[in-house]
Amino acid sequence: MNDMADLGIEPSPRARRPTVFIIGLNNEMEDMAGVLRNYGSFTSPPHTDSNQENGGVTDAVTEGSDPLEKKSADQSSEPKPATMNRQKSYYTPSMVDELRKRNRLFFLDPITKLTNLHGFPWKLSLQIVKLVVITVQIVIFGAQRENTLEYFERSDLTYRHLLLKDWNVAYETLPYPPAAGQYAVYNLSDLFDHMNAVMERYYKIPDWSLASIHHNKDNETGHAYPIRLCFNANDFIEYPNGSYIVSATVLHNCTDIHPVDHGDIKAYDVQTYLNKHNFTLPFNRTLDITLSFYLRTFHLNLVETHYGPTCYNVSISVVYTNSERSGQLLIDLDTEPTEIECAGKIMSEEAESQQEAMTAKLIAFDAFVMVICFFSTILCSRSLKRCNKLRQDTAKFFKLHKGKPFRFSSHLEYINMWYIIIICNDLLTVIGSAFKIELETRVFSISSENYEICSILLGLGVFLTYIGILRYLGFFKSYNILILTLKTSFPHVLRFLVCAICLFAGFMLCGWIVFSPYHIK
Repeated sequence: MNDMADLGIEPSPRARRPTVFIIGLNNEMEDMAGVLRNYGSFTSPPHTDSNQENGGVTDAVTEGSDPLEKKSADQSSEPKPATMNRQKSYYTPSMVDELRKRNRLFFLDPITKLTNLHGFPWKLSLQIVKLVVITVQIVIFGAQRENTLEYFERSDLTYRHLLLKDWNVAYETLPYPPAAGQYAVYNLSDLFDHMNAVMERYYKIPDWSLASIHHNKDNETGHAYPIRLCFNANDFIEYPNGSYIVSATVLHNCTDIHPVDHGDIKAYDVQTYLNKHNFTLPFNRTLDITLSFYLRTFHLNLVETHYGPTCYNVSISVVYTNSERSGQLLIDLDTEPTEIECAGKIMSEEAESQQEAMTAKLIAFDAFVMVICFFSTILCSRSLKRCNKLRQDTAKFFKLHKGKPFRFSSHLEYINMWYIIIICNDLLTVIGSAFKIELETRVFSISSENYEICSILLGLGVFLTYIGILRYLGFFKSYNILILTLKTSFPHVLRFLVCAICLFAGFMLCGWIVFSPYHIK
């Protein structure tokens, strides 16, 4: 801040960061500017009196002296002509005044500019408009994402109730303590009964389900594709005395299972089918068994026609896990929907026209958000460029005129981090809006992964947008006191958090190592 003081700058109590205002040049700068008024100064050597130099020698010529010698002495006593010494600096008073004016305008806040200089705060106005439109965009996208993810979650629960034997609502909640134990089987009979139930329900699910669920059928035979059974097992050798050697190799094998035909009746018996086709499951070495198949369905929201119908090919896997070799086979069901093109006409012409109109409006609104962010980035980038140019000119002034380098802290005064934050949130919002448009136009598939990517981009963008508004709130006296308080106390809060984290980590690790093996969580 000493460099700022030399330029005639003093801190402003209203600024969030060390924002300063130019109040006038100090005496030192005024003196230097006066010296440089004519780009230099004329100096002449001091005139010395010949009488003083000769210790009181009379200026009269004594009797008997030569008149020529007297004339020569008079000529030698005349002063020499003046010489001009140039200064190293080339700054004139007008140049200094111009630099002072540029610094004064740079450190003024938009409110003061609007009040005193009648300049319109374009960046402030644009940030307010951007905040409104981004908030509306987030609300719209949040409703769309909530609707789609809610459909995926409810579909997953539907498949669990339709395909898993003895599944009930007690397994769907997470109370503490839980109302039911682990969903698992413990013997071969229960395992094959469960697998038989899954196979039977798979073939009968189009008739049982209240939703529109269909099989993926073979085009040649017209029958549903069979269930794929795969297992992973340890490879080890067991000896008659009860000892064995376990190999690090994991065996993997798969086969298709079909219902067993008994005339006009189909029996859903996995064990019989495997024995018939000489396929052995090494249960004493099995790590996990997986039953996988595909089902087709579609999602149509008639209340909010943002996307219209969406058809999915759902990959379903029923996994029996015994990786710990405890004898408890935990059962889980995984679903992974993949969007596919819908075959045939699902919506009426009126519904299709409404859906197309809604999609066009959403795309136009997203494009408008991108344009606002684009102009915001341009304005902030231009301001950063001007800040850097003023920083270079001021540093050059101190180097040439003052003869000392610009301090690093003074360089930081000209780097406005708020503009960098605004540019970052603009970039994130533009990328997220472009990603959202791709979802609207179905270039990207409607899936949980794509929604998560888009939500991360838009969420970070709106988060930084609201943080950027704090810069403009700091220009008001009431809010500035709070912001300065937060800024001042932030290092102390960090020190407190470091101490609290150390204490918490110590208690947590101690409790975890001592009590966690006996705790249900």
